[in-house]
Amino acid sequence: MAEATAVGERVRGMWKRMAPLPGGKRLFSLAIGQAAPYTGSIGALVDELEPGYARVHLRDRRKVRNHLNCVHAIALMNLGEMTTGLAMMSTLPADARGILSGL
Repeated sequence: MAEATAVGERVRGMWKRMAPLPGGKRLFSLAIGQAAPYTGSIGALVDELEPGYARVHLRDRRKVRNHLNCVHAIALMNLGEMTTGLAMMSTLPADARGILSGL
């Protein structure tokens, strides 16, 4: 379980180190997107992260719009999954791992 131990702690530690730096929130968001490539595909940016709380935003651009020229529902679901996942991971005990089982 050493790997599971590190996940929440690594995320919190990365955020604490990177968020205060110029461009740090953007770099943190890119790192999350690299760790979860599908999540990274929408290009969301993490604004705040505290134990049990995350605020993430999605810029309105063509990449996340559908053929009807509105933000795609799946992009919004992806944003919601990313936000809740970050909030949940930030509170997990060292020996636990969270897995989404429903939307």
